[in-house]
Amino acid sequence: MTSIDRTAYPRFGRVVSARELAEVFTPTDAEVEWARGRTQDEHHLLALAVWLKSYQRLGYFPKIADVPPIVVAHIRGALKLADEVELQRAAPMTASRHRVFVRDRLKGMAWWAWRSLRPGRCWMSTTRTVA
Repeated sequence: MTSIDRTAYPRFGRVVSARELAEVFTPTDAEVEWARGRTQDEHHLLALAVWLKSYQRLGYFPKIADVPPIVVAHIRGALKLADEVELQRAAPMTASRHRVFVRDRLKGMAWWAWRSLRPGRCWMSTTRTVA
């Protein structure tokens, strides 16, 4: 049977592997710089980065409570934030603005392109040409 994270309605798996954390949930330097430029404090920075990486993986914005703690901890570490910075539910206007930021960042990319992004690897390098 196909795992739920590979279906049309993906969710976070019960277990998130170290490989998946490294390949899918590690923000690139450009993503970190982008997120820092759009937030004013560390809590919002963490929330925006978690939503960006979650949206890239799932194709939708999950509820904050549905994001596994290991994913949050991994992204927090990649952002070099203190352990005291927790993922908090943002005010409705802030959350709406964050969703717009993420959609705008990924605009112009086909869904399969940004879902296949991996740190240090361009999605176009995964395509093959036929001679």
